[in-house]
Amino acid sequence: SDNTNSEGEECCNNDLCVPTAFNVTDHAWYVRKPMAYAEDYYGAWEGICLPFTADKVVASLNGEITHFYGSPSDEEAADPKRNIHTLHHEYWLRSLTSVERENGVPSAIFQRPDNDAVNGVVYTFSNPFFINKYGSWLYNKDANPYYAEEHTYPEYPRLAAEKPYIVRFPGERYYEFDLSSTFYNELLGEMEEAQTVTFNAYGKTQADHTSRVAATVPVTKAMQTAVADGYAHNGTFAAVEVSRGTVYGINHQGTAFDDASALSTVMPFRTYMSVTTDGAMARAAYSHLINISELKGGAISPDAMDDEDNAQNDGIIVRPIGGHRVSVESEVSSRMNVTTAVGLLYRILDIQPGIATYSGFQPGLYIFGKTKVMVK
Repeated sequence: SDNTNSEGEECCNNDLCVPTAFNVTDHAWYVRKPMAYAEDYYGAWEGICLPFTADKVVASLNGEITHFYGSPSDEEAADPKRNIHTLHHEYWLRSLTSVERENGVPSAIFQRPDNDAVNGVVYTFSNPFFINKYGSWLYNKDANPYYAEEHTYPEYPRLAAEKPYIVRFPGERYYEFDLSSTFYNELLGEMEEAQTVTFNAYGKTQADHTSRVAATVPVTKAMQTAVADGYAHNGTFAAVEVSRGTVYGINHQGTAFDDASALSTVMPFRTYMSVTTDGAMARAAYSHLINISELKGGAISPDAMDDEDNAQNDGIIVRPIGGHRVSVESEVSSRMNVTTAVGLLYRILDIQPGIATYSGFQPGLYIFGKTKVMVK
C-alpha cells in the first residue's frame, strides 16, 4: 500500500520483464489501488492483466472478495438464495467476447467468466467482515445469513495468468461493499483510506490456499485476445504509449477505450485495445473511440432478487437529496414500506406516478422496498 516492495524499494508502475520462467514456491502478489470506484451502473472500468493466476483477491479493509461469473441454473434463478453466480459476490471481472457497432461507434462487449470445469477450482469462501462490522446495522443473521457462513463455489474461474480483463470495484453507492471506504467511514465514524486490492498467487508451501501445487510466472510475451471483427484486447507488463489509430487506452471515466486517452500511457499490468493486422473492416470504419458495452452482470447486494445492476424497485427509483429528505420517482401507483437497517417498519409511503419529495427522516440507513438508501 505504500508503493514499496518487501525490500523497502519503491515499486510503483514499474515494467516487468521475465526472460526466464520461474516457479513461485511461497507467495506472489500484485497490489492495485483503483483509479475510481463505481458509483452507478456505468464506468469505473479499468484493465488488468497479471503474470500469474490469482488464487485469492483481498481488499485491504473488507477482506476476501470474489467476482461474478457464469450464469445461474434454472434452480438458482428460481431461488436467489442459492444463486452463487450472479449474486453474493463483491466485484466485477469481464473478458472481451466481441465488438459490435452502435451508431457507427465500436462497442466492445465484455462478459463474465464462464464456469470452468477444466481450469476452474473448487473455491471455499469465508469472510465474516460484513457480519462483524454491519451485523447490527444491515444484517438480520437469521433472515440473511449468507456472510455468516462458509460457501463453496464449484468450477470457480480464477483471474487467469496472461489474460487481459476489465475489472470494476464498488464505491459508496454499493453501501457495505464500498471499497472507497466512504460508506464505512460515514456509518461507523472512522477515517480509513480508500482500499487497495491485492491479487495473490500461492506456491507449494501454501498449497492449502489453492488446488494448484505451484505458481509459475512465464516468459513475458505479447498477449492479446483477438476477435473476428478486427479488434484485439491486449494485456501488457510494460508501459505502452497510446497512439492515434493504433492503440486505445481506457479513459479516466472508465467508459471507453480512447486513442487520445488523457492517460496517454497504458501502465504495466493494465490493458489496451488495438486494431488487428487483418482488421480491414475496423480500419475502413475508423473510430477514435471504442465504447465499453454495459450489460447485466450481478447486483452487489446480499438480498437482491435479480441480477439487474440498478437501484430501483420495479419502476420506482429512490434517491437521497439531503436535508433528511428523499426523492421518489415512480411510473406506477404503489404502497412502499420503509424499514430501518435492523428490519423495523419505520414508515409507509403511498407512491403516485411522477416525482415526489418525502421529508422528516432521521439520518441513517433505510430500506425502501428493496433499495437501501443512506439518508443524511
